[in-house]
Amino acid sequence: MLSRERLGAGFHLLEKPYTRAQMVGRIREILDTPARNAAGTGCALIVEDEPLLREIVAYVLKTHGFSVVEAGSLAQTKALTGTQFDLAIVDQNLGDGFGAEVVKALRETAPGLPVIFASGDSSPDPQVAEWQTQRAPTVALRKPYTLAGLTEAIESLQLEPVKVAP
Repeated sequence: MLSRERLGAGFHLLEKPYTRAQMVGRIREILDTPARNAAGTGCALIVEDEPLLREIVAYVLKTHGFSVVEAGSLAQTKALTGTQFDLAIVDQNLGDGFGAEVVKALRETAPGLPVIFASGDSSPDPQVAEWQTQRAPTVALRKPYTLAGLTEAIESLQLEPVKVAP
């Protein structure tokens, strides 16, 4: 029989018998609480309306030790208000709005949040240059980008490992 102690950190146990409401509640609790991973890197938010690109970026972030929360639209990011992230990768043009709106909202609660702002436009949002002059850790990444380009952008932010409570 499994117990919470035998599972260890990072695992969640839902004991039988349970109702559908209990299961949904437990899943919602897990999804609403981005956990710091064992490596201590933290949680990254990806805001990208192209599902395949979002999946690739999530894979790269996971190889860098991040847990990942994904959003495919401006509307989906509004549900994440108040969630703590250690990095955000945000597409400039979303199907229902602009990535600059996402970054502004995130930085209202976390002014120093490192952001990689991805854009396929020939001229990036002028807000990016303003964020960079404010010493907010911001990197502009031109689309289409390579895996090496994404990795370089992540590493250029020189993120400090997040201390994980024992």
